[in-house]
Amino acid sequence: MKELAVYDKEAEEITLGCVLIDGELFPKLFSMVKGMDFFTDHCRHTFLAMTNLHKRNVPIDQYLVARELTDLGWREDVSSLSRMVYLCPTSYHMEHYAMVVKKFAEKRVKIITAEYKLQEAFKGKNEIKGITLCAPLLSPPLPHP
Repeated sequence: MKELAVYDKEAEEITLGCVLIDGELFPKLFSMVKGMDFFTDHCRHTFLAMTNLHKRNVPIDQYLVARELTDLGWREDVSSLSRMVYLCPTSYHMEHYAMVVKKFAEKRVKIITAEYKLQEAFKGKNEIKGITLCAPLLSPPLPHP
């Protein structure tokens, strides 16, 4: 059975790498995606750190994001920033990378919504005729619709 991809780690990291290279891209990225659109914790944390800096009118770059992550208690995520920059082929295509992130986020919402409908239909059983419910494997959890 083919495994269902629910996120693209490289797309998430490259999207954020674009902003680490050119911090002035953040307002555009912020208009396209939200923190919950990022599946991986380190990308969600990085996006939140960027958002905090932006709200305080502090420039966004690798050093300042690293300091913000540390201040937020996510020091372990600082090491991923260099990878994000390294993976980024160009910041010019940030919007295209962000759309990949957004499409996967929309897919996860559809999966979670379908799961809730299954749970309602079958009174919350954990396994329905060979279909194992997968919300615990998806991150981040969404509230019941």
